[in-house]
Order: sequence, then C-alpha cells, then structure tokens
Amino acid sequence: SAGNTSQLTDTPAHEGSPVWSPDGSRIVSFVMNAKTGSYDLFVRPATPDSKAELLFSSPFLKYPTDWTRDGKYILFGSVGSATKSDVWAYSMAARRAMPLVDTVYAEGYGAVSPDGKWLAYQSDESDNTNQIYVQPFEPGSSGTQRRWQVTFAGGALPRRRGDGGELFYMARDGALMAAATQAK
Repeated sequence: SAGNTSQLTDTPAHEGSPVWSPDGSRIVSFVMNAKTGSYDLFVRPATPDSKAELLFSSPFLKYPTDWTRDGKYILFGSVGSATKSDVWAYSMAARRAMPLVDTVYAEGYGAVSPDGKWLAYQSDESDNTNQIYVQPFEPGSSGTQRRWQVTFAGGALPRRRGDGGELFYMARDGALMAAATQAK
C-alpha cells in the first residue's frame, strides 16, 4: 500500500547505488567486500530478504549507474585505475565487463538512451570541470568514439527521460536542468 516501505538488505556490509532492472524485478548495487576492500556488483530480486548474487568483481571501486532498457547491459563507474574513473558496461549475455569510456580524464555516471543508441556521461576533460557528453552506445567496439559536448557551463549525473525526449542533469549550482534531445 502507499506509504509503506520495506528494507531490502540487512547486512553489516556497506551497500549502495541501487539501479532497477528494466522490468522492475531485480536490483543491482555495490557491496563492499570486507576481505579485499573493493566494491563489487551484486544483483538480487527486488524482494525483502532476497539473496544477492555476485555479478562482477575487480580490485577497483565500482558503482552501477544504469541498466539498458533491453536488459542486456548494466552500466557502472569504475574508480581507481590508472585512468582515474571510467564508464564500463557489463554484458549479461557474455557475463563480462568492458570499458566504454576510459581516457586519462575522469568519466562517470553513464546512462543509455531508451532506444539503446546513445550513451550520456560526465567528464572533466574540459578545464577540469564536469560537463555532459554524448556518444554512440557501442559496447565492445575499440578505440575512442566520436562524442558531442552537451553542456558548457558545467553538468553532472545525466539521466534520460523515459521516452528519451529529454536529458536531465545537475548544473554546477545544483539546479536540475533538462536538454531536449532528438534522434538522428
């Protein structure tokens, strides 16, 4: 009923950054591995007292940011490598992770358009100020993708409207902004 909440997890581990699966049946989040000190990705049914399953582990901090509408990829940020922070995708079919944006700059908070064609993310490559960029979403392709800078006065935490018509982001002063988008 409206107004009721249920606690999904109850463990001593540090957990966070939950992202819903497209059908709302599962949640992916990070859980701190007490033995290694890394943050690994776990997926669980979206029901109280459900058991979490390890999805992806690596020595670096990870945090999920999006789950593509077709259910094929989970996007996450990875922090701690030689390239600062990067945008990665985990393929549910291949059960492996691959970098999407991994430059010498700090990129993060990747979000895919509802049609699965575009990746939006934040990067500090413009004078060490976070700005929003968009590039084709092509997991597994090698090399640097052509990209377009969307903001010029600062922007972070991009998210798409459900129908893809707008890209929401946080401005430098904390205001919620929207940019109209159109498919090409």
